[in-house]
Amino acid sequence: MQKNRVLIFQAANTDRAKLSAIARLADCEVDSAATKADALEKLRCRTYHVAIIDMPTTFLNEGLECLEYISRLNEGTRSIVLSASNDIRAPIEAFKQGVFEYVIRQDIRSAEDIERFLTAGLKRCELNLYGEFNSLIPYLAYPEMSVYFEHALINVLGTNHTAMVKIMDTLFEDLVPVLRQRQVTTSFVFDKTQNTLQGVFWSKSLGQAVWIGMSAGDAAPPMPSANVQPIGFLSELTRERLLRHRWPGKAEIWLASNARTDFEETLFHPTASRMNVLVSARAPTEVRPLAQSADTVGNGTLPYDDLFLSHTHADKPFVRRLKATLERKGVKKVWIDEAEIMIGDSLLQKIEEGLKRTRYIAVVLSPESMSSKWVRKELEIAMNREIASGQVVVLPLLYKPCDLPDFLKGKLYGDFTSPSSYRSSLNTLLRRLKSKQ
Repeated sequence: MQKNRVLIFQAANTDRAKLSAIARLADCEVDSAATKADALEKLRCRTYHVAIIDMPTTFLNEGLECLEYISRLNEGTRSIVLSASNDIRAPIEAFKQGVFEYVIRQDIRSAEDIERFLTAGLKRCELNLYGEFNSLIPYLAYPEMSVYFEHALINVLGTNHTAMVKIMDTLFEDLVPVLRQRQVTTSFVFDKTQNTLQGVFWSKSLGQAVWIGMSAGDAAPPMPSANVQPIGFLSELTRERLLRHRWPGKAEIWLASNARTDFEETLFHPTASRMNVLVSARAPTEVRPLAQSADTVGNGTLPYDDLFLSHTHADKPFVRRLKATLERKGVKKVWIDEAEIMIGDSLLQKIEEGLKRTRYIAVVLSPESMSSKWVRKELEIAMNREIASGQVVVLPLLYKPCDLPDFLKGKLYGDFTSPSSYRSSLNTLLRRLKSKQ
């Protein structure tokens, strides 16, 4: 099981040592950075559960740049800001980047105060391990071609679908999140004649490149390809876990010397239209990836109506992933507050403007959102508009099981609570958003 990881970005070495000691008391792995460049490089290489960012007056812009990068990575990291600045811009900009806690240094009385903030951040952290997807296999395969990817895995590993998913989850358990190599069209290279597969990834858990090789039955694991330089054996624990699944194959994981720049920048794929699996037998010629099919939902060739995503801050990681996925599928305007509201804007006025300008209002349903006064108000406005217009306006999206308001119980909702229902609900949502103009 992975330990919680904490990044501490602070110029003062003495304070950094104190914060590191506090984090280690909470049984965390701790990385520290004294410069912005060092902090950004560590964020590129590893995923952190909590980042503690020091923002004194002389360090303000550097701290804000780190917060912006954490927000852009969208990996679920909880940011805690320690500030001694009187600049009003600091908290405004920090909260725009989704900071978890903004702490004024003068308010810190003891180490217990920092430990309390750290514990709360770790408790509320929910890492995004698979970019816009909810599980490992779609992340490795892209959803358009996941059927071929899964079929190839099942054939090469000589097992069924359920066992294949368990084997792959076990194999990547200590590695995720992982980044795929740049400028390649496959996460794994399959050799169907030898019943083997291999791939190279950047593990953001380890902060290191890894090579993975697997074989079915009595076949020997493949040798690393010429561009991979294994530097250390890593898979003894993984091998023991795989034995529990009674899988008769073999697996090896090696640390590799590949540079971080050989891999994608983020977990979010720049395009979903590339062929994602390379097998010795080509896929049937009449079957194309969804992104190339002229009559398929989500191909970007048909216009879509605008969408307002009503949500609470606790559900922000899911909302950001959904917004990014919808935009990649061709929805030109997905309204969320952090992307639309600028410094000096009236919060209420901008939200009301967003509600009026968008054709549909999707309500992200969770226990947290149902207890939010803001979400309830937005839902009330949307339902009034639906009743007045006689057209569908409100689109319920269930993110976490919760008690629904009575007036929503008669509506069909999109179920985003599990990986198995995510894709079908996404396609249903896209069909609804198809412009009738």
